[in-house]
Amino acid sequence: MIADSAKLDRLWRDVQGNSNRWLHEHVVNGLPNDEEIAGYRQILVADGFTVRVYYSGDYRWQCRNLERSLDLARKLGPFRTLAGTFNLLTVAADWSALAFSETPCETTNRFYCLAHRR
Repeated sequence: MIADSAKLDRLWRDVQGNSNRWLHEHVVNGLPNDEEIAGYRQILVADGFTVRVYYSGDYRWQCRNLERSLDLARKLGPFRTLAGTFNLLTVAADWSALAFSETPCETTNRFYCLAHRR
């Protein structure tokens, strides 16, 4: 995942001329690991919350989509904002297949922590 993020981070800077805040953050800090997520959960439980953690997403799909969008932006030159629209539309199209699991798989790229007071 981090190797893919680093590749996309370089491509983003090459095409856009600056870093993407969230992508670059993944390259610098990595993604939260199981121990960090458990730590977040413990803090919330200690403060009186009931907590459920769900996992979703597939970084392979997201990486391919962003790479296509950046390649399109490079080809479109002055019309590169159209590539951003393409990216937004294709990302939105993926929400129809959104599925949550209580356990991550090796390609999971998101976690959601739902907390409510007991």
